[in-house]
Amino acid sequence: MYTGNPLVTKKEEKQFKQNRKEQAYQELVEKYSESLWLEEHKHLPKEQLELGVKILKALPDENSSPEYLAIFAAIVTGNPHAFDEGSSENSLLCSIIEWKMKIKREQGDSSLLYKQRLYLSVGLLKDDVSNYVMVSGLHAWKKDGKIHQGMEGFFNEQDLVQVPLQVITSWSKVTCMNNELYIVENPSVYALLCKTGCSVMCMNGQPRLSGLCLLDLLDKETTTVYYAGDFDPEGLLIAQKLKDYYRGKFVYWHMSLCDYEMSKSGEVISSRRLKMLEQITDTEFKEVVEEMRNCKRAGYQENIWERYME
Repeated sequence: MYTGNPLVTKKEEKQFKQNRKEQAYQELVEKYSESLWLEEHKHLPKEQLELGVKILKALPDENSSPEYLAIFAAIVTGNPHAFDEGSSENSLLCSIIEWKMKIKREQGDSSLLYKQRLYLSVGLLKDDVSNYVMVSGLHAWKKDGKIHQGMEGFFNEQDLVQVPLQVITSWSKVTCMNNELYIVENPSVYALLCKTGCSVMCMNGQPRLSGLCLLDLLDKETTTVYYAGDFDPEGLLIAQKLKDYYRGKFVYWHMSLCDYEMSKSGEVISSRRLKMLEQITDTEFKEVVEEMRNCKRAGYQENIWERYME
């Protein structure tokens, strides 16, 4: 039934919607300076475009102090949980950082580690409280060229210290005694080594971003890293990944077949975990991997603690 209103075809209606969308986009371009990102992402809904521009304008610059993700979210959206994992806003934030910093996830990076590196590339910290590394016997220099007096105090007292990621991001360089850094997986072994007068770091399981950032601050030309971990599939994988990561000289320390034999426990490694050994490609672990497949036993650092003290 004709109502007296002008007749609109579907084609005209579609064109009208397209014109509205382009008009909204042009309004954003005129309003904000982040036009390049808008140009490449104009297919997104207006709400996401507006949020994207707010994110770009609010991201810390390279001279700013790191900012916590929850605080950043509160500033940008009014909701400290806006960029929580799994949300569409978090996906948008990550895609914007990737676009801005031209970063792509590298093969082998865990999702968690990649996200943390992504945030840190623009000065955002997701979880600084639990992202720390334990060290002893290190000198650290701040970005202004001055030595970190707090670390000097712990060095002079020969005490171990737990350093959060936020502190490490303020450093420009780390040096070790005799240009050697000893890294162990087990906290008890770490505590023993701290008494020997060498530079020590404890990974305490899977490497955190804080530990990797500290490795980045070493002089790769002069500093040798010695790594000792547990003898199980997970421990060997961690060792291999760290060797792949560090660009300087890297030595597996007391991780030979002989050390494995001495460290064996009564713990049986499940078939599921043994399958992880397929990912071990470093030929230095060939004999250890073969023996581990045969005996199906895990070995632990605590069982050979005296070896590390030699």
